[in-house]
Amino acid sequence: PFPAAPRGPVPPPPLPDAAEVLSSLVALATDREKQASLREETKDLLRRTPKGLETPKYAVVRTLDGPGTLGAAELRAYEPFTVARTSMRGSGAGAAGEGFNTLAAYLFGKNERAQSMAMTMPVQTAMRDADGACAQPSSMAFVLPARFADAPPAPLASSGVRIDTVPARLVAVQAFAGLATDEEVQRQRAQLLRALADASLAPADGAELILLQYNSPLTVPWRRRNEVALEVAGGIAAARAAAAAGAAAIVGGAAPDSEPAGGVAATAVAR
Repeated sequence: PFPAAPRGPVPPPPLPDAAEVLSSLVALATDREKQASLREETKDLLRRTPKGLETPKYAVVRTLDGPGTLGAAELRAYEPFTVARTSMRGSGAGAAGEGFNTLAAYLFGKNERAQSMAMTMPVQTAMRDADGACAQPSSMAFVLPARFADAPPAPLASSGVRIDTVPARLVAVQAFAGLATDEEVQRQRAQLLRALADASLAPADGAELILLQYNSPLTVPWRRRNEVALEVAGGIAAARAAAAAGAAAIVGGAAPDSEPAGGVAATAVAR
């Protein structure tokens, strides 16, 4: 049975403290650094790739033939990085919002050190069953700033957050714009798998599909940057072998609109 609805009018939420609101407005009006930060955050709502947010470091080692709304798929060699991760229960906006809020609370100070850390990108959502027709979210992760990677603040025992180290690996990535609906994620996954097969490459055994999202939820859909990613079997050695067999030319590239993702360095694997 459903719980009984509360009787009588629902009380309104408490109003914010007027003194705190006034203090925040005064600080914003007089602090040039805060004003500049607010301007940049506003501009980020129209940028494909936000500026000033730290990302994992990687090198683009090859591009793959195939269509893409934001360019061809890429093979990226990622350096190791550290994430805060939480398991997701179910799918949809509610589950995503719960996961995001859990990780944001950890990142912004609800941890054993009460240490606040800067926001990073992208938000990573791991999907179960990368080889099947139905991929459901299994976990969400925030990349930790590099200066906290070796000794991150411990999560609170009841927070549902754990710290994971993601090892160096070769990843195939397909970028796309718009809303990352379940249908669009599956369409981009199928396109990425075709590009890998055409390059004589394959996903690693048991590889999860990873959805990477770079933008604020307030960003207009047509300016959003999303990516689907799969770890590649054989790593760099497999990419070298495929390139030596006459696959597409290896090039490096910047993010769309000449807005490079942080820490990206282009390199070649077939030398």
